[in-house]
Amino acid sequence: MGILKDATDILFPANCLICGGSTDNRIKGYAVCKRCLSEMIPLEKERRFSPCLQEPFSGDPVPGLILYIPYPYDDVMRKAVNRLKFGSCSDIGGFLGTLLGMHLRSDGASFDAVVHIPLSAKRLKERGYDQAAVIAEATAEVLGIPFWEGVLIRRTDTMRQTESENRALNIHGAFEVPGNIVLDGLKILLADDVATTGNTLHEAASVLMEHGAGEVVCAAVCGNRASRNAELY
Repeated sequence: MGILKDATDILFPANCLICGGSTDNRIKGYAVCKRCLSEMIPLEKERRFSPCLQEPFSGDPVPGLILYIPYPYDDVMRKAVNRLKFGSCSDIGGFLGTLLGMHLRSDGASFDAVVHIPLSAKRLKERGYDQAAVIAEATAEVLGIPFWEGVLIRRTDTMRQTESENRALNIHGAFEVPGNIVLDGLKILLADDVATTGNTLHEAASVLMEHGAGEVVCAAVCGNRASRNAELY
């Protein structure tokens, strides 16, 4: 099957996962055109790390929570994420997760396992796959560590964060860890597709820490934090 697929790709070049244009260019097995690749410009290493919350609060249970974002949420990334979430193109998740894993590895990050921000059962049924799970699994493969699905469960079908006026309140209490999961002392990478305010990642990380994780580092493929990463919090 692999030989047949390779031959087919040569005779009939695949379309770019992101823009849909024809391409014979492949990155780790994923078809992405040179134009889209040229527009995917990563942030400088020192700007990839920031506090998870844009608006820290008094009494934060995980005040030192770090968020890692290798790419800004710009035009090409917005197109990629939209196709992943709303265009039934799950392969983009594998590509984005591979990029995330490659950047984490090159920046010297190490973890015991990767966990993802889960969709609600309702949204999972609508979409047919969990885009963050696809990203997390590919990231784990690059890093050579386990991807643990089912560690986090979304208890409520919250509003999309972009639709909520109070994002922290909207996501509060949304996640739980099943009682049979053991995280004692482990360093967990918590992965998602896009990060904005950081409230969703923060809430999920708090639950993982309450359940015994030794450390949680949040990561998203892209986010709109780039303009603020240089500011003091």
